[in-house]
Amino acid sequence: MPRLSKEFKQAIQEIPVEELQKLVIQFASKNKELYDFVNIHYVENEDAEDELFEETIAKITDEILFLGERGIVQKNLAKAITKSVGYINHFAKVAKNKKDLKILHAKSNHLDYIYLMPKSIE
Repeated sequence: MPRLSKEFKQAIQEIPVEELQKLVIQFASKNKELYDFVNIHYVENEDAEDELFEETIAKITDEILFLGERGIVQKNLAKAITKSVGYINHFAKVAKNKKDLKILHAKSNHLDYIYLMPKSIE
């Protein structure tokens, strides 16, 4: 990740809004992480984050359940775990974990100590 100089930041601030919007649209169409970030934080908010969370769970489940039958099982499992960690990291980067406690509350109806946790940190 490059370090942004003061001159670079100043140059960005001087770009007209229309040009910045074009840049965001251009890069969001080519970069899934940027697309998901903009979608969660500025477009669909909570619904987009829930959708990305469910999509991440589905991808992880597919990776683990449909391991390759050929080759060494441990190798296939290691590949599936590596891909799953990538999916989790993508979600964590984009969502910035702002809904962890809400997810815990929603998914753990049988754990009393979860209910004792606050529903948000803000």
